[in-house]
Amino acid sequence: LTNQPTTLYARPEDYGTISHLNIGTSIIGFLRFKVYDASGSQIATKSFGNTVVFIPAQTENQKIIHCPYGPQNFANDATLNILTGTGWEYYTVEFLSPLTAIEQTFTVYRMSDCIEENGVRLAFINKLGVFDYYTFELTRTNRENYTSDTYRQTFIPYETVNNTLTYDPTRRGEKIYNKKIEVNETATSNWLTQSEADWLIELFESPSVFKQEGSNFIPVIVSNS
Repeated sequence: LTNQPTTLYARPEDYGTISHLNIGTSIIGFLRFKVYDASGSQIATKSFGNTVVFIPAQTENQKIIHCPYGPQNFANDATLNILTGTGWEYYTVEFLSPLTAIEQTFTVYRMSDCIEENGVRLAFINKLGVFDYYTFELTRTNRENYTSDTYRQTFIPYETVNNTLTYDPTRRGEKIYNKKIEVNETATSNWLTQSEADWLIELFESPSVFKQEGSNFIPVIVSNS
């Protein structure tokens, strides 16, 4: 359930999922992860069975499986944590049929650790109705816009109920209320392949986009590209 390229990129702290609809002849029975170092040598492997038993009478929602593929997904679960240490360079995510034939493979490359403070990870609903993820790896910038309403208040409290009218500078004269702060953030990607550019159109057309902040996903509005 995705149009994303089969070559993906993620920071060590990034989350991500790939979704699949078990229907017709496209049935996923197992998931297999293979981890490699910079030399291309395999350093770890792990397989998981699809715990949702496929029954033709199931609803469409029950047939959907969501495969975790982000490095942080693995780190959060002891049974998934196969990316221990810093020696891994990339890993593959294989979707296997019930007879263990490879249906589809995604390769996830580790992004440079030096962009961890600058990169922006977005999750968005794609055209097929499930989440895709993308990390903008270059420097991000923030701009804050402030708006507010004001009213004028006299320095003398004429509404007093006694006979004393004193000049009170703490009343300020002009008061600010209803202050709003709008944060505009610019995320910058590296050069895109044509397939990446075609796929990311779905990000800008998506009705629901979230930005990863640590382990939380904050709703955002994508205004332009």
